[in-house]
Amino acid sequence: MPRVSTDALATANLLPKTRPPAPPRHLKREAQQHWRQIVATRPADYFSAGNLPLLEQYCRVLVLLHQAGDLLDTIDAADVGHFAEQAAVVSRLTGMAVTLATKLRLTIQSNVRGDAGVLKERPRPRSPLLGGSITSLHRG
Repeated sequence: MPRVSTDALATANLLPKTRPPAPPRHLKREAQQHWRQIVATRPADYFSAGNLPLLEQYCRVLVLLHQAGDLLDTIDAADVGHFAEQAAVVSRLTGMAVTLATKLRLTIQSNVRGDAGVLKERPRPRSPLLGGSITSLHRG
C-alpha cells in the first residue's frame, strides 16, 4: 500500500465528502433497491454522471429479468411454445444485464487485476509430439 503524504493527510478532512448517487425517483421500488445495493458496494465517487443512465437501465433490466424468470417458473412444461418464447426473453434480458454489468465494471473480472498474480495458472505441458519430452508432462 502506498504511503500517504502528510499534505494529503492534513487536507483529507477539509475536502468535501462525496455521497453515493441516489436512485432516480421515477424508478420502481425494486429497481431502486437494486440501485442502492450496487452503489453500496462501490466507493461513493465510483459512478460518474455519464454512468448513471447505464446504471438506471441495468437496474430496470434486473427487475424485468426477475419477473421473466418468475413467469418462466410458472409455465407448464407441456406448453413448449410458450416456454420457448419466455426462455428467449430471459436469454435476451440476461445478455443485456451482462453487457451493462460489464460496461459499468461490476463483474468479478473487473475487480481483479490481471497482473496481481491472484489467478495464476500453471503452464500447459508441452506435447512430446511438439518437441517436449515425456518427463516434462505436467503431473497434477
